Amino acid sequence: MPAAGVTVSAIVPGLNVAGMIERCLAAIAASDYPVAQILFFDDGSTDRSGAIASAHGAKVLRNPGPPLGPAEGRNRAASCATGEILWFVDADVLVHSDALRLLAAAMEEPGVAAAFGSYDDRPPAPNTASRYVNLRHHFVHGRSSPVASTFWAGMGAVRREVFFTAGGFSRSYDKPSIEDIELGMRIVAGGGRIRLEPRAQGTHLKHWTVRQLWRTDIRQRAIPWSRLIAERGGLSLDLNASADERISAILAHLVVLLLAAAVLFPPLLAAAGLSLWLYGYRNRAFFSLLRSRLSVSQTGGAILLHVFYHIYASQVLGWTLLFSRRRAGSPRGS
Repeated sequence: MPAAGVTVSAIVPGLNVAGMIERCLAAIAASDYPVAQILFFDDGSTDRSGAIASAHGAKVLRNPGPPLGPAEGRNRAASCATGEILWFVDADVLVHSDALRLLAAAMEEPGVAAAFGSYDDRPPAPNTASRYVNLRHHFVHGRSSPVASTFWAGMGAVRREVFFTAGGFSRSYDKPSIEDIELGMRIVAGGGRIRLEPRAQGTHLKHWTVRQLWRTDIRQRAIPWSRLIAERGGLSLDLNASADERISAILAHLVVLLLAAAVLFPPLLAAAGLSLWLYGYRNRAFFSLLRSRLSVSQTGGAILLHVFYHIYASQVLGWTLLFSRRRAGSPRGS
């Protein structure tokens, strides 16, 4: 772990989170690694979020105007933090008691600037979309390389001096988006190392509808992430952009295309079936996790959501990169 006496400030941004902030703060306070300070950035809430946070020991920083977004909220709280390590936790996450200790241990290695964890595999929301997206996150973080090229602010720790040297979270993200991914890329570009510690976990309280899931995946994650890749070049090979994920995306497209073509040429059904089998085989570990946590009908729905996920995420990336290259190759003024 970091040297004795290293202090930690926990930072939680939130907007109208009165229904969960008490549980979030209680979980942070129950950490078996000492937390010197808890800061809650109340981003213009119209409910009792700030009052509840204050009553449970957090230092509350309030934005009285329109919401600024979690990126700016974390930055403002970080500027008031006293800890040498900044531990960012989302308001809808209940951290496990050993999460901070595991992150601190991961940061003991020389040169490691930041570390982040994962959602656990026991999401409380009962519906298929909520459980699917939570288990997808848990599975991907649990199987990825511990050497990360990005960061996750849902439950991630970063050294204070590294955070400010990197410039903090980009203010260009005024809504929840990929501000943590972008920060992680800058930290790594500056020579810092980031570790993924999947044993450091938290329970995610969010309830997702399918519409919310698709809107978030596409508008708030896939599109800005693809633009970032196009602007800065280079596609990371970890987390959702791993080689396995790319192969799965190709197979998902093949299944759909071959099924559509089989309407005109029925023998292609065999090829579609083979592609579907290969897709299932490559994703068998994740589907096994789904089956162990969901009912039979929910498992079927989650698998369908996963196929759609591979299609739309890869489509967004592909079209974004294509248009970016065309713009880059166009003569000025054309």
